[in-house]
Amino acid sequence: MGDDGGTNRVHNEFSGGTADNVVMAGRIDHLTITPPVTADTPVDRAALELARMVGAQWRAEAGVRGVLDESALRVRWTLDRGQGEPDTLASAELATAYLALRRRRLVVLGGPGSGKTTSAVLLVLALLAGHPRLAQGDRVPVLLSLASWDPDAEHVHAWAARRIAEEYPRLLRAEFGGPEGPGRLVEAERVLYVLDGLDEIPSHRRTLALQRLNESMPGDTPVVVTCRTDEYQAAVRESDVLRSAAVVRADPVTVEDVVAFLRAAAPAHRAEQWRPVIDALRAEPDGPLAAALASPLMVGLLREVHLTGPADPAVLLDRLLLPDAAAVENHLLDSLVATAFPDAPAPPGRPGPHRRWPARAAKRWLGSVAAGLGGSGGEDIAWWQVGAPAWQRGLAAGVAGAVLSLASSWPLTAAEPEATLVFAGVAAAFYADAATKKRRYVSRRMPRGRTRPWRRPSPGMLLLLAILVALFGLINAAFVSIGARNGHLWAVLIMLPAPLVGLWAAALLDRTATSDDAVTPARSAAKALRRATGAALVIGSLVTFAVVTAVLLVANHVTVKLVVLLPVFGLHVSLVSLLRSQPGRYLLARTVLVVRGRLPWRLTAFLEDAHRRGVLRQAGSVYQFRHARLRERLVHRRAVGRQGGR
Repeated sequence: MGDDGGTNRVHNEFSGGTADNVVMAGRIDHLTITPPVTADTPVDRAALELARMVGAQWRAEAGVRGVLDESALRVRWTLDRGQGEPDTLASAELATAYLALRRRRLVVLGGPGSGKTTSAVLLVLALLAGHPRLAQGDRVPVLLSLASWDPDAEHVHAWAARRIAEEYPRLLRAEFGGPEGPGRLVEAERVLYVLDGLDEIPSHRRTLALQRLNESMPGDTPVVVTCRTDEYQAAVRESDVLRSAAVVRADPVTVEDVVAFLRAAAPAHRAEQWRPVIDALRAEPDGPLAAALASPLMVGLLREVHLTGPADPAVLLDRLLLPDAAAVENHLLDSLVATAFPDAPAPPGRPGPHRRWPARAAKRWLGSVAAGLGGSGGEDIAWWQVGAPAWQRGLAAGVAGAVLSLASSWPLTAAEPEATLVFAGVAAAFYADAATKKRRYVSRRMPRGRTRPWRRPSPGMLLLLAILVALFGLINAAFVSIGARNGHLWAVLIMLPAPLVGLWAAALLDRTATSDDAVTPARSAAKALRRATGAALVIGSLVTFAVVTAVLLVANHVTVKLVVLLPVFGLHVSLVSLLRSQPGRYLLARTVLVVRGRLPWRLTAFLEDAHRRGVLRQAGSVYQFRHARLRERLVHRRAVGRQGGR
């Protein structure tokens, strides 16, 4: 374009696509061509892939929570930048306000049920939507739950790298830098920490957590932290604020907000049912119903129970049944489970394959989960927390071991009942001992990469490999010779592949346990169980091979009975090895709790359904109750029910 005498310059820009030719008419003084963003390094590729996975994960979760609906409740926030008048914002405006901060550091405060976690999810999605293709150096917003961080034992950057590796194992592939990829992302400052739930850290560690954040993240490092207001203020009194951070506080939900929400969300054919409720809210803005609906949590429960559910809203106006705000809140909390798990068939349109869980059983199971799987307590609901008392595990495993031993050895030792009973007793002892061993499962450890680039083995490793191959060949030759002399060459040939079969089965199970996207609770449990089973098969096959070697070299003969008994022995070794692992302990404890009626047999499927029905929320590889108030209410009702049953 022209410049009109050199004073009124015109600037044209072409972006957002590709072109073979760009035509510009007139005088051109300066031309700048910016090539499209390319991910040339593993860190760049990892950042793009992380952004894709984070967006997919939280869009799905936001859809389950219903926060993306047009009729969603409008939540207001007050933003205090530390200077000037505070601004009032809607949830959709938080991302814009955050990007306008001089230093992109933000603390999100609010009371219980005020929507802090939901706002963090929406902020992550909005930031990702603003950067569909990350430029080199851009940070990827990653939402991490602070409940898993011990600031006294682990640096925040190491913790973040480990959590990213666990939640997004695809980043461990060679193309993204291998096992060191997540750590390199953190080191390259390509991660924007959105840290949810400072209040979920034990109270004696919150002060230390704030200190560590200030030490590890200078004032110009972008970060977002959510916390309950009272807990944050208590930590600040003993430590310091998150330096250079603006503060945004959740405003109470007003009566007009609730009325607008009800009018937009109520089905047209039920508008008359809701008219008395709307009139009562406006007539008594300080009444029990309005006070109870002052938080987004309770409005969300109202939607699940009375708007999308079949419950009659007229019960909300019954002052005898619901005399105060606490009674209204308890009614909504109690009704959520009954609405989510009705005895009637699930209505059409619900996402996911819903199963028919008995309503009374579902309440009992959720009460057990709320009380802590096996008494573990805590916010997270994870498969490795499933536990039962040691004596119950030992008894169950011992009985199972004795039964399996009798079933496997009786056809071969029926003529010797004493030997059969001895075998059963020994098996019961080994099974019980394995089941009662204490194994602390470290759920948040760096997964091992399976696709790291090929590295040339060292000379020492090559020499060791050559020795093992030669030894294996000599043993095989001895087996064939002994088997040929005794007329049982076929039996020896059957036993020789035992180690190879075990290794092949373990590799196959490990391959089926791989994941190319964000980890889910079900995928985490399946992966751990498959890997533990594969390891147990390897141990069992190697032990079988070693015993066969000893028998042949010492006794120098083989019999059909021995050929059958040794694989059975290897199977028992595999099962005992599995019981010594945390996945094996999970299977055993789950069986015990199922027999006691505390959990369903298909625990993972039940938790998935509870998530889809709005009772649970997903936070990476674990579930959490939709809110702490719901968990506390379930624990209370469970305790009352157990006292009433005595």
